[in-house]
Amino acid sequence: KKMEQRRRRQAAEEEAAYAEPPPTALCLAHLCDVHIAEHFSAVCKMVEAGRESVRAIAAFFKGLAAIEDTYAKGVNSLCASAGPSAGDLFFPFKWWSRTDDTLEEFTTVATAWRTTRSEIQKRSTHHSALSLALGTYILTPLTTHLQETELAKKTTIAAGEKHLADLKRVRSDVQKAKTRYYRECKLKEECERAV
Repeated sequence: KKMEQRRRRQAAEEEAAYAEPPPTALCLAHLCDVHIAEHFSAVCKMVEAGRESVRAIAAFFKGLAAIEDTYAKGVNSLCASAGPSAGDLFFPFKWWSRTDDTLEEFTTVATAWRTTRSEIQKRSTHHSALSLALGTYILTPLTTHLQETELAKKTTIAAGEKHLADLKRVRSDVQKAKTRYYRECKLKEECERAV
């Protein structure tokens, strides 16, 4: 009787070994898929947050470049409207010689005007150059970076979705193969018992 019980116990253990995997194993596999998908989504969100930061920085520098350019054009226009003849306003009497001692005060004011006007025009040139440099050295690389990351994001998402689909397909194929294997093992055991 003990031998019969031992044989039944052994048969039950062998049958359990060839049985379907427990439901917890299937759940863990499913959780693994979800886990991968959640991390993939989190990475995509982090990339998009980074791209939003770069967009904000690019918008700031674009606005700054526009302000600098507008300022430079405004200053140049103002200087052009005043013109070099504004210095002649300090010489109301054309018949006086500009080297005359009595006009030295007027000459100093005229020289100051020309120097001030020249310096203001130089400053506007600096603002114009800054606007151009912002566009060339900051905005262009940022825009290129945004375009490249958008393309990389799209290709990465497509590849990730493909890999996740492949992973699910492979897991399904493995599960089907296990089921067939367990069925064949049971059939073999039944055949061995029958013989």
